[in-house]
Amino acid sequence: MIFGGPCWGTDGIDFTNRVALEEAPSDNGTVTLQWENPDGETLVLEQSSLESFDDPVVRYSGTDTASVMSGLAEGTHYFRIGQADSQHWSDPVAIVVEFFPRNQLAILLGLGSFVVLSTMGTIVIGWARNRNSRNEG
Repeated sequence: MIFGGPCWGTDGIDFTNRVALEEAPSDNGTVTLQWENPDGETLVLEQSSLESFDDPVVRYSGTDTASVMSGLAEGTHYFRIGQADSQHWSDPVAIVVEFFPRNQLAILLGLGSFVVLSTMGTIVIGWARNRNSRNEG
C-alpha cells in the first residue's frame, strides 16, 4: 500500500517523475506532475513559493494520478501531495521555471533590430539611387 502512517513521505506517496522534474527546468512555465493512487483515494496537490509551505495554494483535489500546471512564473515553485483527510504530505518537489535568459534575449533583439534597420536602409538607399538615375537619364 502506498499510503499509511509511518511510511509516508520519502517511502510513501510521491511524485513518480520527481527526478526528471528536479533535474530539468521548465522553459515555458508548464509542468506535468504524476503520482500513483492505486486505492483511488482523494488526494490534494498543493503549490507554494516557499519550501516550508507557509503559503500553500490547493491546485488539485481528486482521484486523478496526474495534473498539468501551466502559467507558472519564472522562479522556483514547490509542490506536495497528500491525502485529503490527513496532515501527512509527500516530500516537496522543487520545480524551477527559467525562461529564455534575459541577457541572450537582449543580444538577439539588438542584432535583430540592427538587421531590420540595415535592410530598411539598404532598400531606401537603393530606391533613392534608382530614382536619381531615372531622373538623370
